[in-house]
Amino acid sequence: MTANFSARRLGFGTGDFNPLGIASGDLNGDGKLDVAVATTTGSNIHVLLGNGDGTLQTQVAYQADSNPADVVIADFDGDGKADVASANIFGSDVSILIGNGDGTLKTRVNYPVGSQLSNLSVSDFNNDGKIDLAALGSQNTLSILLGNGNGTFQPAINRTVATAVFSVLPGDLNGDGKPDLVLPGFPNNVLVLIGRGDGTFDNPVSYPAANEVVKATLADLNSDGKLDVAIASRLPNAVTVLLGRGDGTFQTGITTSFAMAPADLISEDFDGDGKRDLVVAGDSGGFSFFGGNGDGTFSAPVIYQAGSSSESLVAGDFNNDGKLDFALTSGGSSEVNVLLNSAPAPTPPPAIFIEEGTNKAAALDSVTQSRGPFSILNTHNFSADSHTRVMLFTSNLGLSQPDPAILSVRANGILLTVESVGTVSGVQGLDASYIIVRLPDGLPSGSLSLTVTLHGVVSSNTPTLEISP
Repeated sequence: MTANFSARRLGFGTGDFNPLGIASGDLNGDGKLDVAVATTTGSNIHVLLGNGDGTLQTQVAYQADSNPADVVIADFDGDGKADVASANIFGSDVSILIGNGDGTLKTRVNYPVGSQLSNLSVSDFNNDGKIDLAALGSQNTLSILLGNGNGTFQPAINRTVATAVFSVLPGDLNGDGKPDLVLPGFPNNVLVLIGRGDGTFDNPVSYPAANEVVKATLADLNSDGKLDVAIASRLPNAVTVLLGRGDGTFQTGITTSFAMAPADLISEDFDGDGKRDLVVAGDSGGFSFFGGNGDGTFSAPVIYQAGSSSESLVAGDFNNDGKLDFALTSGGSSEVNVLLNSAPAPTPPPAIFIEEGTNKAAALDSVTQSRGPFSILNTHNFSADSHTRVMLFTSNLGLSQPDPAILSVRANGILLTVESVGTVSGVQGLDASYIIVRLPDGLPSGSLSLTVTLHGVVSSNTPTLEISP
């Protein structure tokens, strides 16, 4: 299963040249995703309200300060309504625009930082329950603005880091409940700053990446519950994955080259298989989709075209169909492109039927052929070759023949041989199937835990199968 964005591209003008940063959120409380866009010409940010079907309304401009480069959406004053903040290049400040709850914004309030800003992110850096801001600026400056919880912010806490950075990524890297920071660095590293829980951070630790780092994203890429980092770079055009150890440190990076020069990247489960994927925006337009394998590696990229001079990405369900889409700013065409995900619905997990009142699998075995809740015609010679076989019963299978590429059965983690599958007829109200598996010779007696995996989705239950001597 894979995500598919090829046929659903929609462009919406932003009104100014060179839209850059983008954020998504529900600005008018109607349950439909809206977007806010920063444009680096003029002093405006732009709000495009969503219609809930993947289309956006005509943009409305709000004044921030000179040359906004990035934008975030969060509730800064705790009133349950989404607000907007922008990082301004030549304004050297952060603009706060409090939301009215109907999609409109109040007049901006500017907070000086002292450097030309390029990137902005939100978190609670001092663990007081109030939203704070982290901003990146010129002269390698990292600025933290602690929120007061009423939409205002304290003066910026500035510090200099050793290398130029292009994005600031908050996340708890060591499991202590305090937000840490990851800063992609130029030309070929990533900086990790462990948070102290008071708005300050330890000195950065550097990890190598490929040359000419552009952007990065934080996500659990190998499904172990620990945050990892994916870093996009241009010499070569590549993604470097650093797997997190869960203690604030990272393993040696694994770099994968591809054809498209990257501009930005995000990680979400776009194809609904429970594994994080990557979308990488191309500097000259379009994007690449990398399906996640769930172990920190990815399938070969699928390349799509969308707009020109791609800049920034944001994920969200823009047409309310339960599948993640994304929006992409295109500087060369002065537009926002919404890419709707037409992937098939996620495969529901199969369920193994059990005997009533127990956790034992409802099974028909080759020895007694007596433990089964269904009336099955004996069309299978279970024991002609003296091997032990078991017929299991499941829901949500939908197969007419075994295919090891999409179906597997395990007992205590041991892979069993699937010999036959089929549909059980006459079971009212149930999508019932049978699976005949051969047990390994010499399997010890006792209780076995069964799992069925279909299209990478593991069964919703793990009943037992009793093996007698």
